[in-house]
Amino acid sequence: MSLTGQVNCRRAAYPAVIPPEIFDRVQDRFTERQKCLDPVAMLESLRRIHLEHGVITPALVAADPGLPSFGVVTRHFGGITGALYRLYADVQERARQGVIAKIKEYEGKVELHQDFLVINDRVTVLIQPAVPVLGFESPSWLFRPDQRPVVDITVGVPLADHEEGVILGYLVMPRLMMPTGWLRLSGSNAGLIDLHGYHGLEFLKEYVA
Repeated sequence: MSLTGQVNCRRAAYPAVIPPEIFDRVQDRFTERQKCLDPVAMLESLRRIHLEHGVITPALVAADPGLPSFGVVTRHFGGITGALYRLYADVQERARQGVIAKIKEYEGKVELHQDFLVINDRVTVLIQPAVPVLGFESPSWLFRPDQRPVVDITVGVPLADHEEGVILGYLVMPRLMMPTGWLRLSGSNAGLIDLHGYHGLEFLKEYVA
C-alpha cells in the first residue's frame, strides 16, 4: 500500500474533528496568505498601486486584497522608501552608473570600492539616486546620509520620474555635517537646497582639490 493510501486509511479510521469542507477552506486561506507574504507578489501589488495612484498609503495597502497589513509591508521592505527603491531599482542603478561615468570624466582617478567611490585617493563618495515620492504638497525625494566612517560624502541624486530617470541635480551631504536618519528634499525645503544643492559636479572641486 502506498503512503498516500496509508494516510487516507488513517484519516478514515477516526471521526473528523473538523468537517472536511471547513478544513479545505482554512487551507485555501492559508495558501492565499502565504502568497500575500511572497516578496515578488507584494512588489507587484505595490507597483500596481503606485502606477494607478502615484502614491502608496496605508489606506491603499489595506484596500488591496493581495497585500498583508501596511505594517508587514513596511517592515519587510524597510519602509515605503525601501519598497520604492526595490520597485525602481533598475532606474536608480542606471542613474547611479551615469553619475559614476560623469565623475570619471570630471576627475582623474576614480576607483570603485565596495559600494562607494574613492576619488584621487582623497575622498570617498556614495552615490544615492532617489525617485520622487508623491502624496505631499509637492514631490519629495528621500535620502539617508551614509554614517559609515569610510564614507565622507553621500551624494543624493533626485530623479525627475520613475521611467527615464532624468537627473535634476545633486544634494551633497558630508557625513560630519548631516544628522542620522532620512532627509526629505522638496520644493518647500529651500534651505537644504541652498546649502547642499548643486546643478552639476562642480562641488567635487571643493572636496577633491
